[in-house]
Amino acid sequence: MRKEEIITLNDRGNELTFRIREMPATRLERWLILVGKALASTGFAKDVDIADGMDTTKVIADILMKDGLRCLGNLDYDKTVKPLLDELYTCVEQKVGEAYLAVTADNIDSKVEDIRSLFAIQKAVITLHLGFFGIGGASGSAKSPSPEASGQPKPRIVPRSSRP
Repeated sequence: MRKEEIITLNDRGNELTFRIREMPATRLERWLILVGKALASTGFAKDVDIADGMDTTKVIADILMKDGLRCLGNLDYDKTVKPLLDELYTCVEQKVGEAYLAVTADNIDSKVEDIRSLFAIQKAVITLHLGFFGIGGASGSAKSPSPEASGQPKPRIVPRSSRP
């Protein structure tokens, strides 16, 4: 059974409830590959050396926190970013009365008014799907302890330009 989460937002005084449903594993895999290809095309990791055993998702998250806006600025919105965002909305339904109605990229503007609500929905979808990356919690399928919990030292990232 796919994971789901119910979120309630205050959208400029209107209480809105949405159900976020996990997309199938192969569709999520495709989405992640497209995100990876998009980010790789920006050259965001050209100075980073990821050694075996390092937590690559943490490395990518750290880079995005530092260089995320620069990366986004190098992407074509219509060809790359918009299709990725549109795919997120396929996981969202709005509760209206007792029914849940599909949210799409074409109708999202008729459902929310505040950009913060839009970001909250996007964040909820990403958190539900990428919790195993340390965003919002652990995956139900991941059972191994983190390196820190097992007493192993945290991996170090050494930019190539700093090597002797």
